[in-house]
Amino acid sequence: MSIAEWSQTNQGEVLKRWGFEPFPVGKINTPLPDSAFKKDIGETSSRIRVSVPGRFNCLIKDPVALVKREPTGEFNYGEISFGVRLMTHAEAHSIEDNELVIGSNVRRSGLVRHFAEIMMKSINYQGGIYIEANNDFPYSHIGSGSSAALATATALAINKLAGEPVKIEALPLFLAQNYGEEIKDSPNLLVPVQCTGGTSLMALHGGLIAVEDNKLTQRMEIPEGLVYVIGIPNFSMPDSKGSMTREAEAVFQHILDSARYMQPFFAQRFQEIRAAMTSGDIKTVGSVIEMVDSDEVIIQGYENMFPGISEQYKSLTSLLQTSLPISTFISSAGPSFVTICSIGKQEEIAHLHRSMGFKDVIISKPANQGFKYET
Repeated sequence: MSIAEWSQTNQGEVLKRWGFEPFPVGKINTPLPDSAFKKDIGETSSRIRVSVPGRFNCLIKDPVALVKREPTGEFNYGEISFGVRLMTHAEAHSIEDNELVIGSNVRRSGLVRHFAEIMMKSINYQGGIYIEANNDFPYSHIGSGSSAALATATALAINKLAGEPVKIEALPLFLAQNYGEEIKDSPNLLVPVQCTGGTSLMALHGGLIAVEDNKLTQRMEIPEGLVYVIGIPNFSMPDSKGSMTREAEAVFQHILDSARYMQPFFAQRFQEIRAAMTSGDIKTVGSVIEMVDSDEVIIQGYENMFPGISEQYKSLTSLLQTSLPISTFISSAGPSFVTICSIGKQEEIAHLHRSMGFKDVIISKPANQGFKYET
């Protein structure tokens, strides 16, 4: 399907109206600046494997920036996110043929191809590359950052294979400016999806991070002895086109209509969490997060996308009151419920999640470490 044909579909018309038109796989919308390149290139490799953590996004700074893209391509909504050991791996090999080969085991080949191509073009890679890249986590479009983690792992692997000609700290903004996710029935097109570089910055640093203007502005170690209990509700999980259409139809106008309330509300909560991060106060971080998802205006946006999720959230937090978790929140655009708790409470809290009848309940550990290379 061409861009013109895609734009004439019902979903295409919705996204075009909001400025989320598709673009071809491998297209560089915003190139790397000269300052992103190193003067001296390091040793090249014939094979590189990289692993990066995922993230749970618990708060944004400016909801209106989810709707309005910057002229330079990225979205400047800011975020506070927790690192999680839901790992994503990419393995790149140099090959003799002058082409890019995506491994047959890659589950999201359009996404991986795009970020591999724009990296190879940006560094003028000479030769061919074979790449495999996948998430350990079996779900996508549920708020874990799995798509952006794939993009980041792919870019890190190719950059390292070539001797790291691009400064690693320049990659998050570049990936955000050129970000998109695959469309199931149009394998050569991507749909733009909001990206502030937060998942890539998590891949570099790990921990609990604050991101503003596509830069890491604060980081805190997640205390030892905490775990995540993740509940996956039984909502439909469409491809990126379907997910973005659902968000545009259900949330964008709600955000704009409620902006006078939501913008100062989010900005204040953002600064409260940053203050708590400064003192290492994870309990205050947790209570502020719950304050956000318990707000009727905020939860209405989730309800518009996932009818019934607000009652699920209220029921789950009520069940968990006596278990004293650090926090329970809906990650990113949803619909996953994430409960942060002490390791000694994980089975009790997982049992309560299972009693909600979720599709799946997963326990995972925090990630205080960023990416790791293997040769």
